Amino acid sequence: RIFYPMGFDDNGLPTERFAEKTFGRKATEMEPREFIARCLQLVEQTEDRFESLWRRLGLSVDWQYRYSTLGREAQRCAQWSFLQLYQAGLAYTQIAPTLWCPECQTAIAQAELDDATPEHPLGTHERCGTPVEYRQTRQWFIRILEQKERFLQAGRKIRWQPAYMLARYEHWVENLQWDWCISRQRFLGVPFPAWTCRQCGTLRLATLEQLPLDPRLTMPSTPCACGASDFKPERDVMDTWATSSCTPLIIAHWTDDPDWFAQHFPASLRPQAHDIIRTWAFYTIVKSLYHTGELPWQTIMISGHALSAQRGKISKSKAHGEVGPMELIERESADALRYWATSVRTGQDTPLNPETIATGRKLVTKLWNASRFAQGHLQDLTTEAIATEPVMLLPTDRWLLSRLARCIADATSELENGEYAAARAFVERFFWSDLCDNYLELAKGRLYGPASPERLAAQWTLYHALLNTLKLFAPYLPYITEEIYLHLFAALDGAPSIHSAQWPSAPTYWLDERAEHAGENILHLLTLVRRHKAEHGLSVGASLEHLALTVPAEQRAGIDAALVDLLSATRIRDLLIESE
Repeated sequence: RIFYPMGFDDNGLPTERFAEKTFGRKATEMEPREFIARCLQLVEQTEDRFESLWRRLGLSVDWQYRYSTLGREAQRCAQWSFLQLYQAGLAYTQIAPTLWCPECQTAIAQAELDDATPEHPLGTHERCGTPVEYRQTRQWFIRILEQKERFLQAGRKIRWQPAYMLARYEHWVENLQWDWCISRQRFLGVPFPAWTCRQCGTLRLATLEQLPLDPRLTMPSTPCACGASDFKPERDVMDTWATSSCTPLIIAHWTDDPDWFAQHFPASLRPQAHDIIRTWAFYTIVKSLYHTGELPWQTIMISGHALSAQRGKISKSKAHGEVGPMELIERESADALRYWATSVRTGQDTPLNPETIATGRKLVTKLWNASRFAQGHLQDLTTEAIATEPVMLLPTDRWLLSRLARCIADATSELENGEYAAARAFVERFFWSDLCDNYLELAKGRLYGPASPERLAAQWTLYHALLNTLKLFAPYLPYITEEIYLHLFAALDGAPSIHSAQWPSAPTYWLDERAEHAGENILHLLTLVRRHKAEHGLSVGASLEHLALTVPAEQRAGIDAALVDLLSATRIRDLLIESE
């Protein structure tokens, strides 16, 4: 029961600058209607490309709910928001000194400033790098300065992942100096649904039933209270964040479906990057509190950026010289790229590292090879055999199951805390070390042997260990885990896809410290034998005719019970074990 839509923020100045760069012409050099029409065509093509990329990357978005901030529903929501805020006295217009970008020829908000420099004390416009200036202009504003304490308290009620990102939010709110300027003297965007009577200067607002509406194309159907019918339309468009701040309201159908809204607002989680805490996060909190009195979401998970070799942010709008994502997917696989993307703690930036991507590709190969090995030894398992724990589990089996239970608990806890990199590290350690390097080496003799209670125990243990490992890896490596699951586990596990299967949970009795201690003793002996072979110039797989081991008396019973595995892994024909 997850509602996971995908929205494209495609209106406003960022899209216009992208269009100007693509067309090789400035918006002011084109007729406005032609420019907007070409922008809309470019936006649709770009969104389709992004959807194709994200589908290849394996995002579990429900694409039937794709929406756009230039779509009718979003425009209606943004205009409805404006009307409500104006009527509540929270939106206003005035002529005042305003931050102005001389390159983009528009007013901007405080949040769009890059840090001030010694040469430009006001700072530069983050969209174009141009030093900004003050200019006396008429603009639309939303009141925020008078409610800073309310916004601070709201931020503290939200769960921030990682927690220290709350400080960035609070620093921004505490240092606000202006109300939020939401009007832009540009072309592509949501228009303000209002007109001004040329006779008496009265502001006429559109009705809710008329939305969405462009006042430049549609005039009021009734005259002004003064009797005049000559109206001047609002020609400015809204800042892109004035619409993006409504996204929880948009996806919850705030304007037209009360039942859906009650079910889907507030949301559970907002995922976003750290650079837009001061814009998307803050403005969304503002709009949600003003319109509903509630927080827009319970948790906000903050991601970092991919960095180029020069340690700059890799952005679709800036040159960076790195290989494109689709090319990386074709060359390395989507799973390998996802592996790299989940290798850093929440909130931190990370370089686009080819070595980490290559490690992901090696993990995919290892999963495939381990599963092919398991397939040859699990074919005769039945649903009945899987459902019942074998009577004769060896110490090595119980050791692996305990390690698996610990891995499931640790990985699940880290995921619940938003730390996907730490969760993956637990799963990797279990898979590479416990399962592949140690258990498979110890249990190979039983797996290759004839039908017996001991072989069934190894089969049963391997089945559960590999199946749960695949499920733990599935959010990171969705393609290889699905392929293996469908061919090896689906018939017995019962789900049509690994991604709709139950998340792993281990029986409480699997967690067994005594079993883990016994397993560590067995692994210690295995290490000693391997070291002995290395010291005598023998390969790990070389056979030994005879070997004597002396072990503490309290370890003797566990080692005797696992003797079949120890003999198989060490390839010793005659093993003499003596107690201290």
